[in-house]
Amino acid sequence: MISDMKNEKNDSVMDDNRIVLHFDYLPCLNYSVLSNGISACSKFVIENHDTADWHNVTVRIKGEAIKEKEWRIDTIRCNGTFQLQDVAIEPDTEVLVSSTESIKTSFTLSIEHGGVKLIEKECPITLLAYDQWTGSGIMPELIASFVVPNNPVLSRVLVNAGRFMEKLTGSSSLDEYQTLDRNRVRQQVAAVYESLRSEGIVYSAPPASFENFGQRIRLSDKVLSEKLGTCIDTSLLMASCLEKIGINPIIVFFNGHALVGAWLTPTVYPQMVGDDASFLLKEMADGNNNLVLVESTNITSSSPVTFEESAAAAEKKVRDENAFQYFVDIHRCRLGGILPMAQRIERDGAWVIDQNGVEHANATEQVNHYNHYDLRTDVSEKTLTK
Repeated sequence: MISDMKNEKNDSVMDDNRIVLHFDYLPCLNYSVLSNGISACSKFVIENHDTADWHNVTVRIKGEAIKEKEWRIDTIRCNGTFQLQDVAIEPDTEVLVSSTESIKTSFTLSIEHGGVKLIEKECPITLLAYDQWTGSGIMPELIASFVVPNNPVLSRVLVNAGRFMEKLTGSSSLDEYQTLDRNRVRQQVAAVYESLRSEGIVYSAPPASFENFGQRIRLSDKVLSEKLGTCIDTSLLMASCLEKIGINPIIVFFNGHALVGAWLTPTVYPQMVGDDASFLLKEMADGNNNLVLVESTNITSSSPVTFEESAAAAEKKVRDENAFQYFVDIHRCRLGGILPMAQRIERDGAWVIDQNGVEHANATEQVNHYNHYDLRTDVSEKTLTK
């Protein structure tokens, strides 16, 4: 279930006291919204304040970059209302796939009956670049689209993670939750962390963006090829690697910052978006150990920052109530129908991976072992008589 839309355009229009239109729609669209089948319109209600019934009513939407759509309504009674379902505002797919900057455009909405035009309105809308997230204000769960576990460039990261697992545990298996051992899952998260450190990624400010909505995102293939990434870029990259090996990630957002987390058991949050920092702290607490958070920007550090130091830094960040905003559970988003974005990484029929980046030495020599308390008070077998 997609959460309620926020920051919608809300238009109530009256023309000659005959018609009132309540029309709510998203002010911006991107490829992620379109590919996940999310309706850009959440409300379309027509009120007839005329002295007669309206028959053969036609609703039409069209624009330069918006596909023309038409709906027909048999009758809207005098002093009655009619809610039109499934109103589609569909941009040209080619525009969304190929755009490198946002496009401020508009579409025309018209309603008529019997050849008489009741209303005609120009509605502004922004089409975001392919790699731009709609942001925290408009369906923040759509960040899950930018977690891309099926990107083929992740394979080498995970091969190196297997090598580190062998060094750390004696077994190179990336076996997610199969052992039912929280500590082994934690070791796999550490192995992915160290493998990404080996990629030589450099921290960079967000890409140039001139839009009012959301933030420009470097997708995983771009981070690994350009060797540049912000906190959100590196968090999404690490989340993509974790999801690819079957570990359920989360993305945690703060004021001006983001980091990644991983469930150490096959857990899923009841909702796609959560705003309870105390829940995360409880799940991370010693004795529960159901969750680990990681400061993902440390994969870009030339200093030998260990996995455990990154986990401690992330936990400290969550304890700052003034900074914490919300978290997104990626697996819950998948269950809710939000799928990874299709990737634009093919060039002339070949995958392009270049640049060597900056070498970062492995820093983690060991991963702490934590105990999960067994709260059962009596596990002895008793023989019961009649």
